[in-house]
Amino acid sequence: MLMVINPSIEVYLLDADGAILNSSAPPGKLKRQRVSLAPLERLLGGVETLPILGDDPRDLERKKVFSVSPIPPKGPVECYLYVILGGEEYDSVIQMLQGSYILRLSTWALAGGIVSSALAGLLLFNLLTRRLRRLVSGVEAFTQSNFSAQFDPAPPSKAHSPDEIDQLGTTFNRMADRIRQQVQELKQADRLRREPVANVSHDLRTPLTSLQGYLDTLLMKEGTLSPRSNGPILKSRPSIASN
Repeated sequence: MLMVINPSIEVYLLDADGAILNSSAPPGKLKRQRVSLAPLERLLGGVETLPILGDDPRDLERKKVFSVSPIPPKGPVECYLYVILGGEEYDSVIQMLQGSYILRLSTWALAGGIVSSALAGLLLFNLLTRRLRRLVSGVEAFTQSNFSAQFDPAPPSKAHSPDEIDQLGTTFNRMADRIRQQVQELKQADRLRREPVANVSHDLRTPLTSLQGYLDTLLMKEGTLSPRSNGPILKSRPSIASN
């Protein structure tokens, strides 16, 4: 009844020495008449790391994961309930799936589809961001050139109408032109501001130079000059000398 409820398991009744007393296996399926008790005792002792593999009554070489319960649970053991957790039907299903050409083909097709989708996604992402990267490079070049470089956006493709990226490039160009114009206006205003100062400096430099020459002459001939009128001879002027 346990095997009817769960066809993937196999249930065996063993005596105290490991001999198979009863099972629901079809005639001719059992390859063993006895199961080694050593794995059962290790599992019941609980001292080893799982999984522990036991004998497969339906195969002379194969080992399988199992569960076991002594009968009775307490006291001297009269027999064991030995359960193979992955029975022959489970193995046949696994082998069928592993050997299925359609399954392998579907697996490879799924893997190929995932790889193709990833490559297509990367290519599409690169195409979508290429113009954005170009716009970013133009903005950086404009900044590093002291607001003098000209950004030339790529012309919109004939396959589609200008989109937001094209509009962003056009708007940036207008902004860059405005910035360059304002920079030129500032330079022109600064030049106009400097010209009057330079002219005034030049106009003042000529009379001051002449005046400086006269003063130097007076200092050189101090005390020897005669006045043009009938006045006393010019005396030294300490204030001029001190200046």
